Amino acid sequence: MTTIIVEGEIPSNLSEFDNYQVYNCLDAAITSQLCPELKSQLDEDTAITYEWERKVHAICLEMSIKGLPVDQMALAELDWRLEKQQRRCLKILNQLTDAIGAPITNPNSTKAVPYLFYEHLGIPAVYSYDRKTKERKVVSDIKALEKIRGSYPIAVPFVNAILAYREVTKLRSVFKRGLEPGSGNLRGHFSPSGTETGRLSSQQNPYGRGTNLQNLTDEARSVVCAPEGFALINLDLKTAESIAVGFISRCRSYIDACLSGDLHTAVSRLNWPELGWTDDLKKDKAIAESPYYRHFSYRDMAKRGGHGTNYYGKAPTLAKVLNLPTPVVQDFQDKYFERFPEISEWHLRVISQLMIDGTITTQAHRKRRFWGRPDDAATHREAIAFDPQSLVAHVCNVGLYQCQRWLLRECPEVSLLAQIHDAGLFIAPLHLVHDVIPELQKHFLVSVDFNDLGVMQIPSDASIGLRWNKAPKKGGSQLLRQGLMDYSPNQPLHWLANAAALIS
Repeated sequence: MTTIIVEGEIPSNLSEFDNYQVYNCLDAAITSQLCPELKSQLDEDTAITYEWERKVHAICLEMSIKGLPVDQMALAELDWRLEKQQRRCLKILNQLTDAIGAPITNPNSTKAVPYLFYEHLGIPAVYSYDRKTKERKVVSDIKALEKIRGSYPIAVPFVNAILAYREVTKLRSVFKRGLEPGSGNLRGHFSPSGTETGRLSSQQNPYGRGTNLQNLTDEARSVVCAPEGFALINLDLKTAESIAVGFISRCRSYIDACLSGDLHTAVSRLNWPELGWTDDLKKDKAIAESPYYRHFSYRDMAKRGGHGTNYYGKAPTLAKVLNLPTPVVQDFQDKYFERFPEISEWHLRVISQLMIDGTITTQAHRKRRFWGRPDDAATHREAIAFDPQSLVAHVCNVGLYQCQRWLLRECPEVSLLAQIHDAGLFIAPLHLVHDVIPELQKHFLVSVDFNDLGVMQIPSDASIGLRWNKAPKKGGSQLLRQGLMDYSPNQPLHWLANAAALIS
């Protein structure tokens, strides 16, 4: 136990400025006293994690300071559309409540919404345990409403209207909080220690400005626009978590499927060898897209069913999520584990490790203790998902760190703007795009040694555009067509220059 000693008494008649000075001194002094105690708690693994988080602060600081350039006219138009959607959702909700004789309901009210569902409609209340008060509380958050929507058909239109209103309201508030006064840039405060997995978090800064940049819709991203003479570059790790699952589970056949060019087609081939595959990737993908069950193709099942199965989703649970009969999902999982038995064995290893000491340590030396019951399936799923998700976060963070170091030395005209889950967003002058993208991809490629299994490297896809949204393949407004498109080294960039001239 560390004892903090503060000698003397702090006068009560200090000015506001002097109070801040005293607070800063105490903050520094107490932190200094805590440091030896905290250092003594570091072991070989946590020391490596701590050292890397200190390094990653460099990219966090750069992204937090720069912000994202915003097209103010596009933002004003987006806000007008969102306000219109708000009014429409509210009108629909009022019509619904009027039809059943319920009072007008404020979609954000923590009293009116529970009254509508639990009192007027007579739906059993949904509770949440409050750890602070140690009491159960009636809730009407998104999880509660989705649970109600899935169980009570009469509630569906009410839930849809309320959730739609809340989503639009939240999106409008993102830009009100996130825009920096003066510059007009959209900012987020990035932190390397805000998540259990090591993935960067994004939120308000200590001054109450900024927002979470990592969960914006494509429509909202379209207002982020490169200034004239510049382009946005997006690097995205390709099939990252699946490759990580393959190496962590030590499943060579699954690794080969990930690196085949199309993971889900490869999994379809292995799961259903009787479908007449041709060894031509384009033709095989067309075969994989053929109907499997109702609205699902073989490829759909390999993609969504495979991802859920990797993370210990049981057949009854996945069947509800995928809206499929349980026997269909069970048949898929039986074939899946027959082809990739190492994945099932990995699940058992993780559960066994939880039973031993409740901790999981990744190949990148990130250690996490799980406080849930070690025999609970929810704890098992959380622990199984942690390893690949944390490893991918590490790869992305290290890759962006390496990119930033190279840019500072060799190409300061190009800047890192944001890290969004498994991707990095950069801004570069148009005349440097062809030169800088191969270098960025080279430095974004991180090696993780798995000993006898080999070295894991996750490749990246590059896309370029004037706006942050994904450009539609067909149709779409002129604004949306200026979004990110797949990059090719032989691709002429005159379309970017022409589009930039139209914006300016």
